[in-house]
Amino acid sequence: APPSAVIALVALSLLLGGCAAFETGGAKGRLGSADSKYVQAMRMADSVRAGGDLASASIFYSRAHEVDPSQPAPLIGLAETATALGSTEKALELFRQAIPLSGNDASLRRKYAGLLLKSGKPAQALEAYRETLAMEPNDGKALNGIAVTLDLLGQPGEAREAYIRALALAPHDPGVRNNFALSKALA
Repeated sequence: APPSAVIALVALSLLLGGCAAFETGGAKGRLGSADSKYVQAMRMADSVRAGGDLASASIFYSRAHEVDPSQPAPLIGLAETATALGSTEKALELFRQAIPLSGNDASLRRKYAGLLLKSGKPAQALEAYRETLAMEPNDGKALNGIAVTLDLLGQPGEAREAYIRALALAPHDPGVRNNFALSKALA
């Protein structure tokens, strides 16, 4: 079926599902309330993105953001979709907007730092990973990111120290172990 037909079917099912779950009274139960429009837009965005229709997903994430600009989820969805479409600079900007709305969520900060690293901005990535670590001192994944970034910046001694600290926090993390082994092999 063409993507537009799939979108129409999903929209209809979400609309009917939303009607079935209605409660009478209260702002949250009214059809057309900002809450229900936000939830519907996010469901549609996630659904069409899972189906591979990234352009439509972007439209629905944008609508959800318009309905409730205080929520980080639409910006995160837009950033991840932009990343998948190869729009790295746009994705970075969207992550920057989402981070403060998320309460400075460490996993979101790590995604942002990782994208900076992948986009050839290791100095900025190192700063972002360090900011994450300052907020979450026991974040082994942030330390792993710092170590990888230091390796890429040609600072193997500092990278080794970061790997050792990361392993102390996450001794069974295969990412840390593999990255450290690779670092030692290349040194």
